[in-house]
Amino acid sequence: MSEHNYAGLLFKHNLETQPEVFTINSEELDAKLKQGREARQKLDAVNHVPEGPAKELARLRRELFCLTERAKSTETYCCNKAGEVKLLERRLTEAIKQKKVAVADGNERAERNCEHAIKQLEVELVDVEKECQRARRVSAGAAADLKQWSHYARVEELQKEIA
Repeated sequence: MSEHNYAGLLFKHNLETQPEVFTINSEELDAKLKQGREARQKLDAVNHVPEGPAKELARLRRELFCLTERAKSTETYCCNKAGEVKLLERRLTEAIKQKKVAVADGNERAERNCEHAIKQLEVELVDVEKECQRARRVSAGAAADLKQWSHYARVEELQKEIA
């Protein structure tokens, strides 16, 4: 019995016996949506309190702090990724040197081991370089956002006004 799906039959039966459940009256829906919008507008009008200079200054300082911290953290992340790239390049260079020594000594097992390590390091290096490029773009964007923040003058005005 479980291999039969009765959902379609049940839907068809319910559609025939209770069509009002499956039909949407657009006028009623529009009226309900309009009532909801009006109620939200009334609540917003009642709850809206004009922002004082101290609150505005606090909000602007918070924005500036967030932008500054984002710029710092993205720069740190970018530096970490650049360090990872340098480390992988150094490890790759050492693996290539080890392979040359193994070839000179005629040690085929060490040579294959070095080849495998070189391939693995090359793949890791490509991935980390991509991540480093992405981190540079993000860091540059965060620094640009901080430079382009347009409320420095307003913060100074509010500080003078409050003091």
